[in-house]
Amino acid sequence: MSIFFVLGGGAKPASAEQLVLYAVNYPPYEIEEPEKDGLLGFDVDVVIESFARSGIDAVVSFMPWKRIMLLGEGGEIAGAVSCAYQKKRERYFYFTDPISTSTHSYVYTDRYRGKPLKSVEDADGLKVVVVSGYSSEAELKRAGVNYETTNTDNHAISLLLERSYDLFYSTREFMEYQAKKGGYSDRIGFFDLRKLQYHLCLSRMWPESEKLVRQFNKGLAEIKADGTYDRIHEKYR
Repeated sequence: MSIFFVLGGGAKPASAEQLVLYAVNYPPYEIEEPEKDGLLGFDVDVVIESFARSGIDAVVSFMPWKRIMLLGEGGEIAGAVSCAYQKKRERYFYFTDPISTSTHSYVYTDRYRGKPLKSVEDADGLKVVVVSGYSSEAELKRAGVNYETTNTDNHAISLLLERSYDLFYSTREFMEYQAKKGGYSDRIGFFDLRKLQYHLCLSRMWPESEKLVRQFNKGLAEIKADGTYDRIHEKYR
């Protein structure tokens, strides 16, 4: 299958048979700089393998999330990986079948002396940081919780660990991976609040995007049925 893709807005050029999708560095979902094991992230692996079943060569590149959303809205890039559903995004994106799940949690450090938190609203009055543009920010806004934003996950982590922030609203899977890698697992804890599904979001303005959604969903169903999906995730455990 041959598809011609032209990318704009600062995106990298693609070959005639290559579909370039975008993500932020979010291990273990997406890993911008693979280590010696060569692992790219389980959502990256799932996306590549699912499209491969239709003969599409998908690759994942990286840029800040707010820029991904902006370019996707305008049809300048094909879409985003590990994209949570939001009502406002439906206007600009098609959502594929779920590719993974995450656990939304308030992350706290060993400095925390407050009560256990059981809902998003319970953080009202505490100093909370969240990454701008993520679905987690929208949750805080809906709940009426005061918060401060930063542009990257790594900066949010440094604010939590090194400054006077009480909580980072993030995902357990990401933070456990980062903490293990960074050697600070014993310094953090989690108040798990809810499960969230991630999708591949494809721009409604991208050529044949509806067809790409169907092809992707078909490939995803195939890799789940034949065990490939489970084998991919097993590599990251």
